Amino acid sequence: MHHAEFVQVCESYINEVVNTIKIPAFLLFGLLVWQPLHSQVLVNDNFNDGNRTNGGVGQLDWYAVKAATTITMQSDNTTGPDEGVNDGTLQITPTGMFIGMLVGNFGSTTLSVGQSFVLSLDFRYITAPSTGSVFRFGLYNSNGSVTSADNNTSSGNDFGYRVQVASNAPPSFVDESGAAPDVTSGSDSTAITGGTLSNMPALGTSSHRAVLTLTRADVNTMTFGLSLNGSNLVSSGAYTDTSGAFFTFDEIAFGAGNSTNTYRIDNVNLEVIPEPSTYALLGLGLGALWILRRKKTTLQ
Repeated sequence: MHHAEFVQVCESYINEVVNTIKIPAFLLFGLLVWQPLHSQVLVNDNFNDGNRTNGGVGQLDWYAVKAATTITMQSDNTTGPDEGVNDGTLQITPTGMFIGMLVGNFGSTTLSVGQSFVLSLDFRYITAPSTGSVFRFGLYNSNGSVTSADNNTSSGNDFGYRVQVASNAPPSFVDESGAAPDVTSGSDSTAITGGTLSNMPALGTSSHRAVLTLTRADVNTMTFGLSLNGSNLVSSGAYTDTSGAFFTFDEIAFGAGNSTNTYRIDNVNLEVIPEPSTYALLGLGLGALWILRRKKTTLQ
C-alpha cells in the first residue's frame, strides 16, 4: 500500500468511528493510547488489617525464613505515609548476622519482552544501623517450593534478583542462582555490573521509599533500575543480565546483611507495566492524522 492510500484508509477509519458511535476523535485517540498501557497490580499490601498471613486480595502471607528471625505486626505511622489509626507495618527482628529474612509469595508471573516489574516499598530501621549494615530486597522464583510456614527450608533453592542498600555507599544489584541455601544471601550470589550507582544517604531511622524496576529488554536480557525517595540512583550506564536471565517470579524477599538491626516495611506494591503496544502506536498515528485533517479543513 502506498503512503497516500494508507493515509486515506486511516482517515476513512477515523471518520467511520467518529460518525458511527459519535465519539470525539480526540477521545478515541486517548482511549486507544491509554487502554493498553494500564498496569497489572500483583501485590498491594499495607498491613493495615493487622495480620501478616491472611492472604487477602493483593496481600501476601509473609513468613520468616529462619528461626532466629522474629516477625511482628506494629502500629506505626512513621514508616511511609501516615494512614491513620490503623496504620500497620511489618517488623522484622534478626538475632544474628545475615538472618532477618522474610518472604511472601504471589501468583507466578512471567515478563514478556518490553514489560517491567516495579516493586516499591517503604522501609526504616528502628535504631540507626551500624556501619556495613545492608538492607536487601528483591524478586525471586520459589523454584517449585513455595514457603508456607515460618522457619522452614523451602526457600533454600530460590533464584532471582535482589538489590542491596547501605548508608553512605552505592547500592548493588545481585543475581542469585538458587544453588546455595538462604534467599537474599549465600555463595550463589553474583554482583551485576554495568554503569555507576550513586551513594545512598545515611539511612538512620528515617523512612525511605525504594523502587526496584526489572525490565525485559529482549528475549535474553533483563535490565535494572533503582530509585530512593524519588531520586534515580543509576547515575550512568546500564545494568543488565544477559547470561541465563530470569523472567518468571512468584516471591518477594527481604533480608538483613551484616546486621542485627530491627527494621520495618510497609506499603509493599508490585506491578507489571506493559510495553507501549501497537495499539498505542496506532492511536498516536490516528490522532496525528485527525489533527492534520482538521488543519486541512480549516485552510480550505
